[in-house]
Amino acid sequence: MTYTFTRACAEDADSAKLLLTQRAMWLASRRIDQWGLLDPVRTTEATIAAGETWLLRHDMTAEALATVTLSTRADRDFWTREEAATPALYMSKLATSIKYAGLGLGEMTCIAAWQYARQYGVGRLRADVWRSNTRLHDYYRGIGAEVLRTVQAPGRRSGTLIEWRDELDLRGAALDVPRLLTMDVRSDVLAIVASHRIDLGVARSGALRRSGRPSHQHSTRKLKYSNGRAIVLTDFSAVEFVLHHAGDRWRVNGRPVRGDALDQLQPGLLYRLHHASSDESCDVVITGDVLSGDCQLTPD
Repeated sequence: MTYTFTRACAEDADSAKLLLTQRAMWLASRRIDQWGLLDPVRTTEATIAAGETWLLRHDMTAEALATVTLSTRADRDFWTREEAATPALYMSKLATSIKYAGLGLGEMTCIAAWQYARQYGVGRLRADVWRSNTRLHDYYRGIGAEVLRTVQAPGRRSGTLIEWRDELDLRGAALDVPRLLTMDVRSDVLAIVASHRIDLGVARSGALRRSGRPSHQHSTRKLKYSNGRAIVLTDFSAVEFVLHHAGDRWRVNGRPVRGDALDQLQPGLLYRLHHASSDESCDVVITGDVLSGDCQLTPD
């Protein structure tokens, strides 16, 4: 079997709810603490509308085999201010099909979430799980996660904090776990940020790229750090400028930012700030995923 990882749309709400409900019933039948029967489906429509719900589908039939919610917003009951400032994706409501048990769908969904984060230069995938669900703690350890600590928050059953850094290590995965072949993500330029171009006096030629020296940089005008300083980007940089909402405010690489361009963006999703090109007419742009209310994925 091969799979596609795709963002859910409004028409997928019933499929996502079915996966979540069946998994919640399965957990309850085994007296495993994680969800109440209604807990995981209460916000399904809202997370789909926000672009945060994803599905792992069978490539040939488009059947939904797993669902997960991914957001950049940290739950401040659990994560510190410093942790929340670091670009990360927070994973919740992971549920796989009961019918296809044993195929490694949970590992595959975690891999897909990690691959998506890495596309945006984000190096952390996190989750909080119920403190009492030690089986789930062991499961995540088995696929390379680190259990950071357990937090006791008033009125919350969750609080065991999980994190992946670097490459996802599938130490506990079976040898026949299939490989994800397709990630269906539609990205585009979402905003152009007015900036001031500064010529650094370096010849713009083919040798420029090989030497790794920038020919110019942009000092942004309509998107600034909260202290009023402009964000400076060169036309040649290995640094990813990750733009995300941490749950409290918008940040670029962890530093708070402000500007009119942020009004066009969706909190919870990942964005990048970079040069449109290395041409004379280049500008600074914000790119991110294009959300569509219509389902476009169809079976082959």
